Amino acid sequence: MKLSLLAVMLTLAVYLGTAEGPAVPIAYRVTPEMKEGALAALDVEIRFNGNSEGVTRLHLPDEFAGQSELWRQVADLTVEGAEISEAGPSVRLLRHKPGVPLVVRYRVVPAYGEDPKGEAGLPNRALIRPTWFGVLGEVVFAIPEGRAHAPATFTWGPAPSGWVMASDLDHPTPLTLETLVESFLYGGTDIRLSKLQVAGGPVRLAMRGHWNFSDGELADLLARIVVVERQFWKDPNTAFFVPLVPLTPLPEGTLHAGIGRGDAFVLYSTTDSSLEGFRWELAHEHMHTWIPREVGGLPEKDEVLDYWFSEGFADFYAARALLHSGIWSLEDFISEQNEMLERYGNSPNPLPNAQILKEFWTSDVVRQAPYDRGRMLATIWDYRLRQSNGSRSLNEVLKEQRLSAHENQRNHREVPAAKLFLELYNRISGTDLAGDVARFVEKGELVTLSSDVYGSCARIGSVTEAGKPTFQKLVQTPKMTPKARADCIAQISNF
Repeated sequence: MKLSLLAVMLTLAVYLGTAEGPAVPIAYRVTPEMKEGALAALDVEIRFNGNSEGVTRLHLPDEFAGQSELWRQVADLTVEGAEISEAGPSVRLLRHKPGVPLVVRYRVVPAYGEDPKGEAGLPNRALIRPTWFGVLGEVVFAIPEGRAHAPATFTWGPAPSGWVMASDLDHPTPLTLETLVESFLYGGTDIRLSKLQVAGGPVRLAMRGHWNFSDGELADLLARIVVVERQFWKDPNTAFFVPLVPLTPLPEGTLHAGIGRGDAFVLYSTTDSSLEGFRWELAHEHMHTWIPREVGGLPEKDEVLDYWFSEGFADFYAARALLHSGIWSLEDFISEQNEMLERYGNSPNPLPNAQILKEFWTSDVVRQAPYDRGRMLATIWDYRLRQSNGSRSLNEVLKEQRLSAHENQRNHREVPAAKLFLELYNRISGTDLAGDVARFVEKGELVTLSSDVYGSCARIGSVTEAGKPTFQKLVQTPKMTPKARADCIAQISNF
């Protein structure tokens, strides 16, 4: 059995608030704490100016990606320049003179007593082991309330002898508190760092453990995906970071999972995975660089309700990227589409979006549904555009949406990506998708593809198996000439 846990995003509003503090950089420093030659904790130091009112609320790590009470791994918190009191398990009140410099120090202690196992799910608490660590920013960083857009800095403390430490926070780009928290920190005695130049831009791949392929082979695959997706978005080649965290194998099957980080994504995988097993995860996670981040982002509340767009559309474009790049053959594309069609056809029906919100973190079947649902809708809506005007496609909508999202950001207007997409699709095509969203997203009725959605390249039919719901299947047109085959790949990928 192959498990798939895909990217998750975090809305920081609950921690960061809406008020802005003084525009003085908040300086973070992380240092490995060694005892008798083994890593015991990560020491965190934060330097910033307290609020002008004389009271600053400091939020400890609390909830992220289905985890809660992350503050339990925060120990020995002290503050220079303020008196500390509790305002709940994850909040500390710091009382101080108005605007005085404060120095917060604490230790992040291990949440696990052994190396992570695939069958235990993602190790997205404080993953700190005697010879290495791999931690999400949401797990490590305490944050003063109300300073989402305040500038921030990050530095490493002294590294133990022979250690390599790396993070997307090492990139030479301006940080805010918001972007600092959405990060990943990786270090240890056996971290291997590959530095690539991908079309002129720096990409780093950090690995540890033993795999069925070389570091160079994975780096080459990553580079091919980065190139084709950046070309699609016509993006500059900025710094990017991909850490791979090994998990011990499952009793059966393999596991790949990813968490997007903005200018990075972290991969988790069982060590028995093949190189081919990473193709999908790399393409999907790198596509999150733009979807939904660059086209409007997720709403501040109940973001799971918009996963049909953020995850479904990332899936839609990941498949296209793999086909266009030549990493997938036409047969690979059709085979993967059929896996998705069968899985989706056997998912609960109807499955309202409100139920997905409620059960996303507790049910694997429910968690997968918005990915497949959104991808089906993207396929249909792209097909409609092509049928109505052959020169138009979903690409035009998404690229125009990105420009609108940037303009909204400049004007301090917040329109989440899913809502902005519906506005732009209507503006460009003249078609209002509200009815489709009400029926297939909100009510959760089953989406079906028309038989000719892939034109002359393949046909959609139906399959009925005993004891299972009917599901759709894609059948490739037989005996295509080389030119017809090339035309089909160009038509389907449309990159």
